[in-house]
Amino acid sequence: KYDMLIVCMPPRVGKTTSGIRFLAWVCGRHPIETQLATSYSDSITTSFYMGVMEIIQNQRFKEVFSDAQLVGQNAKREEIWLQVTKRYPSITFVPIGGSMTGRCQSSNYLYCDDLVSGLEEALSPPRLDKLWGLYSTNCKQRKMEGSKEIHVATPWSVHDVISRLCFDNADN
Repeated sequence: KYDMLIVCMPPRVGKTTSGIRFLAWVCGRHPIETQLATSYSDSITTSFYMGVMEIIQNQRFKEVFSDAQLVGQNAKREEIWLQVTKRYPSITFVPIGGSMTGRCQSSNYLYCDDLVSGLEEALSPPRLDKLWGLYSTNCKQRKMEGSKEIHVATPWSVHDVISRLCFDNADN
């Protein structure tokens, strides 16, 4: 129904864990569609990749989503293919500043989790402007028509991505 969902919650309440479960569920329901998941660092996107792989390899997932069997993966590039091997993976995990060109797209969901790396970045308007630029060029340009967008984060500043999205979309 909505094109964008923004979830703002305090640290350490399970936002990322819920996101991992959501991404696995979406991949199970829509294995042919493509998802793009991003965060502030490679260590976080690796954690997403490992969490989704853990769920996908679980016997219960295989029973519930029998049409969404794992057919390929690339741990180094943090990519997972379900049901069919094709150019773009079912889900790709890339840090916000990582290389996305030519390797991923979001036909179904663009999932952004904690794009601000911490307090130092949150207190620096120039760094937040750079982050906004990365989001606008790296992530938004990978969204296909009809793709939904989810942002999950702790708000740090009126200049961070989720705050800008809230203020820019306040009338919508």
